[in-house]
Amino acid sequence: MINVEFENILKQAKSVGMTAILKEKGTYTGEEEIVPDLVIKNISDLKLYI
Repeated sequence: MINVEFENILKQAKSVGMTAILKEKGTYTGEEEIVPDLVIKNISDLKLYI
């Protein structure tokens, strides 16, 4: 199990070029499907949503 926090999500998203952002932090086993609260095209646009 991986404990995923918001800051770690941002770091991981940047490192792999992901654009899915989760608003809630929690524990994910990696088996369940994670539905993002927001999907952006460019990680630099994130500042518009924070």
